[in-house]
Amino acid sequence: MEILRRVEWIPPPLSDASEIFGDITPTEITGILMNVWDFIRDYPPSPSSYSPIVGKQAGAETASGNNGESQREWARFARDFGVCHVEQYVVLLKNIMRNNVVKLSSHYPHFYQRLKESAGPPHPKNLNF
Repeated sequence: MEILRRVEWIPPPLSDASEIFGDITPTEITGILMNVWDFIRDYPPSPSSYSPIVGKQAGAETASGNNGESQREWARFARDFGVCHVEQYVVLLKNIMRNNVVKLSSHYPHFYQRLKESAGPPHPKNLNF
């Protein structure tokens, strides 16, 4: 989960779900992991889904190379999840948070903000007309 979070293959709050794995049941963990797999299957990462982060703080690192450079800048890219309909993948996570509110209350402010950020327009398949 940490690797998936760092390479931004999954969006928040799914990317932070491993923080609560110690406080939930194996069945709940399995459900979250299935949602992660479903998200990756439905929205596979591709080079076109990443865009460079602008600015010098993208990552400067001291290097001692043969060319005498004192600093080298590394490109930093971020995945744009704007086109992804994340809501259907976090329904289970929301239910787990709600069902385990006593154990997970300390995580809730962090996740609530992530859940709020991930809530986008509803997926067309989920609209009831």
